[in-house]
Amino acid sequence: MAVLKTDFVDDVLSAEMDGKKRVRLTPLGDGTYIIEDATEYEQVGSSYGQKEINQLNQTVNEKLDAEKVIDSLETAMTVTETRIPIGCLAFAELINKLNGLTLYPCTEAEYEAMESHDANTLYIFIEQEG
Repeated sequence: MAVLKTDFVDDVLSAEMDGKKRVRLTPLGDGTYIIEDATEYEQVGSSYGQKEINQLNQTVNEKLDAEKVIDSLETAMTVTETRIPIGCLAFAELINKLNGLTLYPCTEAEYEAMESHDANTLYIFIEQEG
């Protein structure tokens, strides 16, 4: 994967330019002109063209490679790596499983002390401070 440039800079015009670029028109004699930049710069900005766009697109495509997107909730639950994208199918499966459930935050000790557990409740363990 390409390392993308992150230090692009803008053009900075000289104070004499009064915030406006200048061009020089050179007639070619056939009714056409050459346009040349006649602006004075304190700093010339970075180029951003097809090379940079292609690098960016390639990097995004590699990151979102369809082969690497997890579309199964069962598989998603076993992932131990970071930065692995979960797909819409797995997310939809999770939403369907959560649909109709009641969320109940409690400590593990509170959960164990309950006489029964409702099958339609998702118990979320929180850490007890102290």
